[in-house]
Amino acid sequence: MFSRKKKHVQVERYSGFRTQTSYGCEGELKTQFFDMTKPVDEAFVEYFKPFGHPILLAGKMYEIQRDNFFRLLLPVGRTNFHARFDKDCDPQVRELLTRQVYRALNNDISPDFINSCPEEAISAVNNKLSIDLKKCTFCLECV
Repeated sequence: MFSRKKKHVQVERYSGFRTQTSYGCEGELKTQFFDMTKPVDEAFVEYFKPFGHPILLAGKMYEIQRDNFFRLLLPVGRTNFHARFDKDCDPQVRELLTRQVYRALNNDISPDFINSCPEEAISAVNNKLSIDLKKCTFCLECV
C-alpha cells in the first residue's frame, strides 16, 4: 500500500503578518505563504528588488525569480502571497524574505537600512523607499 508522508508545516506570527512554511520529506524548504494586514502595492514590491528584478505579469502580479533562492509571486491588491523555494535553497533565505516583509509592512526607511547598501542604491524621498536597479548588484547586504 502506498503511503504519502505529510509535509512539515511551521506557522509563525509577526507584527502585521503571519507565515506558513512547508518543508518536504527530507526537511528541504518548499513554500512559504504570507498573510498580511496590508495589501501588496508598488511600495511593498520596492523592498524586494534586492532579490531580483520584479516583472509585472498581466498588470496584476509581480514576479521575482532568483536562481538558488525562490520564485516570488506578489499579487497587487491582495493581502497574501507566496514564495516557492528552489530545491537547493539555503534555509537562511526564508529568514531574509521574512525580514523584508516586516520592513515593507512597517515602511522601514531607517538610516541603518539605507546606509547598508555598499552601492548606495537605496534612498528615501518623502518617506518612500526607492531602490535603483541600475546601481543594485543584488548582493543582499541590505537584507
